[in-house]
Amino acid sequence: MAGVLHVDLTGQVRHYLGVTMSVAISVLLGFGLSSIFILAIRSNPLTAYYTLLEGAFGSPQNISETLIKAIPMILTGLAAAVAFKSNVNNIGEEGQLYMGAIATAVVALSIPVLPSIVFIPLLLCVSFLAGALWAGIPAFLKIRFGADEMLTTLLMNWIPFYIVSYLVSGPFQEKDKIRPQTDFLPDLARLPAFVAGYRVHWGLILAIVSCIVVYFFLWKTSLGFEFRATGANLPAARSMGIRVNRRMMQAMILSGGIAAFAGFCEVAGTVGSLKLGSSNLLGYGYAGILVALVTNLHPLGVILSGLFFGILIVGSESMQRGADVPIAMVYIIEAIMVMTIITSQILMRKLGFKWLTGETSQ
Repeated sequence: MAGVLHVDLTGQVRHYLGVTMSVAISVLLGFGLSSIFILAIRSNPLTAYYTLLEGAFGSPQNISETLIKAIPMILTGLAAAVAFKSNVNNIGEEGQLYMGAIATAVVALSIPVLPSIVFIPLLLCVSFLAGALWAGIPAFLKIRFGADEMLTTLLMNWIPFYIVSYLVSGPFQEKDKIRPQTDFLPDLARLPAFVAGYRVHWGLILAIVSCIVVYFFLWKTSLGFEFRATGANLPAARSMGIRVNRRMMQAMILSGGIAAFAGFCEVAGTVGSLKLGSSNLLGYGYAGILVALVTNLHPLGVILSGLFFGILIVGSESMQRGADVPIAMVYIIEAIMVMTIITSQILMRKLGFKWLTGETSQ
């Protein structure tokens, strides 16, 4: 028994080292290709990358901001990974994130103030339910009527955006009626910071724990196996007696709830209120899809991928100031990184090096 366990652990360590090496090589290749574009605008790539890293890690405050940006990236990336892993093309993380943010703000500002130990879990549950119910609509339409979930989830992203617009300029607008946002949530409804003076909060722990729980669910439980089997081979899953429609519905609901956690963390943690516009929430849901794809849909890999995108977001401002690189260049770098990592996984799979892609553990 001990020998079998030793072999299993050794194989897992070898597997994860191989995947890490593959991603690291892809990232280095991506930076190399990005350097061509940086040189084309007559900037120094080494200076650009140095200032990017300095902006992300140059001080405790910068590290805090990097982690803040990583929180919604990790959660929306995890939401996408759960859905795609189960043969459900959920493109609606953006709208589900907004629904979680709406539910958090509306409930926190509508009920009497409760003790923090009750208030925060209540808001967390309400946000999950809001995102899950919103994701359940396209899941039902897919299973009952065969509607394409990519189209329905994409279109449904805009409805919560306009709900926010109505709320922050109407019944829930802040008391001075000047800015398009709600009042700040009560202190007892806010996620506490790790360290006084820094904005990074306990939403980071929620994001990491969520990834760990989802990993154990998908890989260590029979229900999780049915989720993965449904995503890997739908006809085979049916022949095994798996109720694939039910599993796809459950995966979509779980995905929507996790995406809503990101909205909860932004409203109850980072920002403290519900706002209109890109300064608050816009774009995290779509970015989460890239976060998931980069990791080959692995829940634990989403943590590092989300952190990587957080580095790019925070470091880009420093890169713009210190190396005279336009902010648009960051989007080019992000696109190149995603393409090199995904392309390398395809090439490794074609060449037979599946242990470098994470496929053997799926």
